[in-house]
Amino acid sequence: GTSLTLNCSATGDPRPVISWKRQGAALPVGRSHRTNDGLIMRDLKEEDAGNYICQATSAGVFDVEAISYVEVGPVGIGKLV
Repeated sequence: GTSLTLNCSATGDPRPVISWKRQGAALPVGRSHRTNDGLIMRDLKEEDAGNYICQATSAGVFDVEAISYVEVGPVGIGKLV
């Protein structure tokens, strides 16, 4: 039942568009959604552990990525490393 919010921000002109993806797997289906520039995951499970990538794209040309590693314990406790 634990939730986790990953936040990402970027500045630029034009304002970058933020998108989220997961390295080697899909985002948790039905338990994750994007809000503004963040990614919220509900009801964390052990299989949700891994690298989550925030990608900021400006003018469809310039991309910057930031990676967050999420570790999930056996009782559903999430930790951002």
